[in-house]
Amino acid sequence: MSANCQWYAVTDCRADLIASQALGLKTFCTDAHRLTILDNSPKDQRDLSRDIEREADRANARYIRIPWDAQNRATANETHASALEWAWKHVILADRPVYAVWADMDLFLCAPFSVDAWMRGAAIRGWPQDRAQGAIRYVWPGLCAMYLDALPAPGQISWWCGTVDGERVDVGGQLAVYLRAHPEVVVKACRCAPRITRAEGFAHLPEGARASYDDAYRVDVFEGAFLHHVACTGWDHPDPGMLARKGAWVREVVAKCASGEWRMP
Repeated sequence: MSANCQWYAVTDCRADLIASQALGLKTFCTDAHRLTILDNSPKDQRDLSRDIEREADRANARYIRIPWDAQNRATANETHASALEWAWKHVILADRPVYAVWADMDLFLCAPFSVDAWMRGAAIRGWPQDRAQGAIRYVWPGLCAMYLDALPAPGQISWWCGTVDGERVDVGGQLAVYLRAHPEVVVKACRCAPRITRAEGFAHLPEGARASYDDAYRVDVFEGAFLHHVACTGWDHPDPGMLARKGAWVREVVAKCASGEWRMP
């Protein structure tokens, strides 16, 4: 059965999360699919690149090394955006799957999910972003599905950050320019329970995972099915011990949901 749904994850660190991401997709994605790991690790970290390739191979994921000369590492945003730009032009448009899905390297599927069903009536679907009181609209590429046959001139799409109308936009913000040029493209939003704490959004977590949850983790849940680690690089967790505990908690949730011991509500 051919993979009509292809998932693309840019990974520049945290090779330890690849197995959990692959496990979630293998267990819960009901579409014929394939996971591609896009290695965007720095040129001077060859050991990390080898780790990413090894973990992708162990997970039966396709591995692609983003060329070093395609990387723009001026800022964290530009590092990620340049990887998306290269992968869109040189991998996704060459693959031409029915559905292409961007997935952050720390996004994990923990409940049954069909991209085909989710995309009914939509050309692009994901978590909406806006700037300038809604005048600039785009979609966060951490979970963004695209029905390629419904996208006119897909080569015009840019995932760069920078500015639009003088307003700073995050990674993927230049998608706003494409959407303005093609108002016929149907964009649908996804549901998100952001930055979960015990006081807010706690019911979106599996019951078995709640006792060990630390409010400092502040994970997201999308569509009641995707668990988003958030900031797996540690930019908002200066305590390495906290980051390690959070990563262990996330991997436990994925593993126990995959085994059937826990379930997403």
